[in-house]
Amino acid sequence: MRAEVLFANFVAEHNIPFLVADCFTRLCKAMFTDSKIASKFACGRTKTTQIIKRSLAPSLHQEVVEHLQSNPFSIAIDESNDRNCDKSLAILVRYFTDRSRTSFLAMPVCNIGTASNIFNHLQQVFLDNNIPWSNLVSFMLDNCSVMTGKNN
Repeated sequence: MRAEVLFANFVAEHNIPFLVADCFTRLCKAMFTDSKIASKFACGRTKTTQIIKRSLAPSLHQEVVEHLQSNPFSIAIDESNDRNCDKSLAILVRYFTDRSRTSFLAMPVCNIGTASNIFNHLQQVFLDNNIPWSNLVSFMLDNCSVMTGKNN
């Protein structure tokens, strides 16, 4: 179990596609034929995804939120459609610790793409995570007309 969690963390930390997990499980067994741990290692893409989503993500998200609560950061947003016809508002943050980091903050469903509705979703994310607007130092977005307004 420890090996599976360490592997899942590695996948998340280095932004490796989950599909690699299927091949890596077979590779471990082939490389370490004399290892009991490797012979029991079974962490394909489904298990890796679940370990990241249900075990690692909440604590990693909390680390990001705690940093944003007391340090300056930038935000980048973009809307996208998923397969269910819902529009999502992807919210990424960039901040500095020992290095520059870009992290996922939230992705609320935002089916009405007006500027006021987008702002309301951002406001809700800030309120839910107790993030002060005063720490926001820049805002990045695409050049769609709802963002720039009729007078640019």
